[in-house]
Amino acid sequence: MSAARGEHVDMAQDAYSFISSRVRAAVCAVPLLFLSVEASAQGPRKPIDVITETVVESEFVDTIEGLGTLLANEQVEVTTLITERVSAINFNDGDRVEADQILVEFAQREEAALLSEAQATLNEASSELRRSEQLEKRGAVSETELSQRRREFGVADARFKAIEAQIEDRVIRAPFAGRVGIRTVSVGSTVSPGDIIVRLVDDTVMKLDFSVPSTFLADLAVGEQVVARSRAFRDSEFTGVVASIDSVVDPVTRSVLVRAIIPNPDGLLRPGLLMTVDLLFNRRGAIALPEEALIPSGDKSFVYVVDGAPGEQTAQRREIQIGDRRFGEVEVLSGLKAGDQVITEGAIKLRPGARVNPKVSEGATAELFGASGG
Repeated sequence: MSAARGEHVDMAQDAYSFISSRVRAAVCAVPLLFLSVEASAQGPRKPIDVITETVVESEFVDTIEGLGTLLANEQVEVTTLITERVSAINFNDGDRVEADQILVEFAQREEAALLSEAQATLNEASSELRRSEQLEKRGAVSETELSQRRREFGVADARFKAIEAQIEDRVIRAPFAGRVGIRTVSVGSTVSPGDIIVRLVDDTVMKLDFSVPSTFLADLAVGEQVVARSRAFRDSEFTGVVASIDSVVDPVTRSVLVRAIIPNPDGLLRPGLLMTVDLLFNRRGAIALPEEALIPSGDKSFVYVVDGAPGEQTAQRREIQIGDRRFGEVEVLSGLKAGDQVITEGAIKLRPGARVNPKVSEGATAELFGASGG
């Protein structure tokens, strides 16, 4: 009796387990059925709108930054060789003067009188010499007397030239064309050797001296371009070229002195001005990638590239190697070629192989994000 009863209980439990499993299967199948019906109604997944940009080849250049000091092309402190009173000043502060132009004159009344005397003596000696030479041809004058006349003429000529030189020392001329500064003397003042009358600078071109670490010595070359800036001219850049490189390396700073020449046609630059310098070298052509298209991952870099025919385009993830960076762009060493379409905006929604709808027209960013924002 007990055994029969146990069999009935086991049969009942088996029937309950079977019915429960069927019910659970039916319940789970209902949502899947609805999902299948919904997916069928929606059709294939819609392409994702993205912004793309065409990769182009651009020029890249390496840069060495430094600080430099401007020097005039030529600069001299105008002074005198004598102690004398100033009689005339023939320039104004800041004037531009020509080469050999008279700047300052000193008193020379005594020298002018001596020059007149020397001129008269020279004229008389010259006349005596010519007369003696004519008489010598007729045998009326001895060779000794002719030689005496020649010595007298030579002495008179030398004295005349000596006084001319003394007068020339009393006139100061510009040794080269340039701009004068602020004079330090006035008419009537007495000037002695070594006293600075005025400074004269040739500022048509400027020399810019700056130091470069010796680690870049192999990259330096005469003719390389430099771009200089100064806080005095915030919005201006002054371009020049490397003219010379020092032959020694400073043993303390381990740097080498470089001199660049910068044209100064407007006369804005002044000697002594501190300049920031960018020395440009290693110019090269390379693929330029918009910085916003870059997807860093660890020590690697990736981009999404649009692939496929219009209407069937997909986003393909591609690893690239990058080089130098500049404002808004990255140099690509490998992984891309000119003409590739890279995705610059919308990549965050992508996965490799996703269908995309590229937009490259003006205002595409507003179209892409403006619609979603509204």
